[in-house]
Parts: sequence; structure tokens; C-alpha cells
Amino acid sequence: MRILRILAVVVLIVASFAFGPTIFFHFYRPLPNLAAGISSLSSDAAARSELIRRLNDKFPLGSSDTILKAELDQEGWGPIYISDLNKRKPPTQYVRFKRHISLLFVEVAIVSWRSDDNGNLIEIDGGYFRDASFKQG
Repeated sequence: MRILRILAVVVLIVASFAFGPTIFFHFYRPLPNLAAGISSLSSDAAARSELIRRLNDKFPLGSSDTILKAELDQEGWGPIYISDLNKRKPPTQYVRFKRHISLLFVEVAIVSWRSDDNGNLIEIDGGYFRDASFKQG
């Protein structure tokens, strides 16, 4: 019986070291630099406004979308998606960063933009919201 208790304790210790950091960083990874600190603002609308302000300051209209894409990639926003929902020309491109804030809720930051044929920004927008994780897939 004593050997089983010792074995159980060893298994628990090994499992906590193996899975603990992964679970911790999955739930508590920080937002990327462009969105850092916006989750502490008073409302989702204020956070969205701050993100849009940061995007417009750092990537003004007419600047190259290559710089924006490089920054988003460096900060770990994830893959770039192309939305053809409205069949707009040029299409809207966007990235989405989602992190869990609890077992049931996530916060999501989005950067979307449109570029002309030369790769210059003609529109840039941002979004931020909190939602139930089961609604976010």
C-alpha cells in the first residue's frame, strides 16, 4: 500500500511539471504588444478605440502592408485570413488573437485591413471583445 501511495505522488509530481506550464501559458499568455494593456480599460468599446488609435498611429493609411504583416507575425498574432464575405475588391485581410481568461471565457483582439494593388494600406481597423469560449470555437 505504501508503494502505491509513493508511486501516486511521483506520478502527480511528474504530471504537474509536464502539463502545468503548458496549461498556465495557454490560459495566461499576454496579449501581443499592439494590444497590450487594452484589456484593463473600462469597457470593450474603450479597448477597441485604443487598439484602433494604436494601429492608426503605427500604420497610417498609405503605408506598406508588408510592415504591418511583419509586425503581426513577429508578435505572434497567428495566420492571416482573407475575408471574401462581401466580395469586396480588394478583400479584407485579418488576424485574430484569442486567449483564455478563465475556463469559460476568452478575450479576442482582431486587426483587419485592406490594401491596394501596390500593397499600401487603404483601410485599417481593430476590434476587442470578451466572450464565452464555447461561442468562439
